[in-house]
Amino acid sequence: MTDRMNALALRVLREVLGALGIDQRIWSEVTGGAVDGLGTHWFAASHYRSERDRLGCAPHQDTGFVTILYIEQEGLEALVGEEWMSVNPVPGHFVVNFGGALEMLTRPLARPVRAILHRVRQCLPNPDTEDRFSFAAFANPPATGDLHQVYDDGSVRAVQSVEEFLREFNETTWNDRYADFGIAGSAEPDTTRPAAGARP
Repeated sequence: MTDRMNALALRVLREVLGALGIDQRIWSEVTGGAVDGLGTHWFAASHYRSERDRLGCAPHQDTGFVTILYIEQEGLEALVGEEWMSVNPVPGHFVVNFGGALEMLTRPLARPVRAILHRVRQCLPNPDTEDRFSFAAFANPPATGDLHQVYDDGSVRAVQSVEEFLREFNETTWNDRYADFGIAGSAEPDTTRPAAGARP
């Protein structure tokens, strides 16, 4: 399942790049090889425990290019305008999320891609249903290197290191509790800040 969902993520990424008119000869360059199966590809199985008195997942955008999500239970919500809207499962279908790296890549184009803000609402206890689970395959840029932007004239520009992008994202989304999340070869931990869950 993980391999097939990853293959689907790559197919979606290629289809999007093609639909936007981005020259296929630069796909590998602008995705850090992710379009060819390189980059960072990972899989997550998430268990949303109903006894926790909090959101199932904090509001966030995905960081990478494409996420393929499989869900069977309600709870996923997306911010549409100013309103959180339910994204309910459809049997036999996946949810596709575009991430921040794809948004950055396509930002200068006439038809840029948007990475939508989404969350999982609190999963309340229900004796008649099982806990909520989700499964996701992520096609992301490599943890080292640069993120790029491509322009309608076909030119390409490196705009930010992946590490800098991930650190900014992690600090904003996870309140710096996962400062090194998704970053390979990161520096030593910052000992000047309290550990996750520690009280000052």
